[in-house]
Amino acid sequence: MIQNVNLTRLVYASALQRFGYYGIRSNLLLYLTTDLLMSDSYAGQVYGLFYGSLSLTSLAGGLLADILLGDRFAGVLGLAFISASHLCLVGGNSSWVMAALILYSIGYGLFDPNLNAMVGKQYPEDKDEESRDAAYTILY
Repeated sequence: MIQNVNLTRLVYASALQRFGYYGIRSNLLLYLTTDLLMSDSYAGQVYGLFYGSLSLTSLAGGLLADILLGDRFAGVLGLAFISASHLCLVGGNSSWVMAALILYSIGYGLFDPNLNAMVGKQYPEDKDEESRDAAYTILY
């Protein structure tokens, strides 16, 4: 089954976003407690707020894309925020890290819900349902 060329781009963008997501997820608590010398309880609060904000910003990002930006522009803007967040992580002090977490949360909220919409728009609902199902299988 031949897939759309845009699907390949979306899959690569999703893979890079997930690579960054799981990289931050696996190292955030360790970095906060060892390098930034935060207490365990404060680092846990930062971690919890960050991952809670990902769900809230996804809701806001989907609504913003539906009402104002459009799914493609919101997705590209989300990737730009995610890239900026990774650059902020290089800063090394706590204010840069907090800025990076905020930027990543905004970027994730703009990119992640709109990725599914962009994949769905590649394949009309009334035609070729097998290709659409295969596209979502490839994506996940």
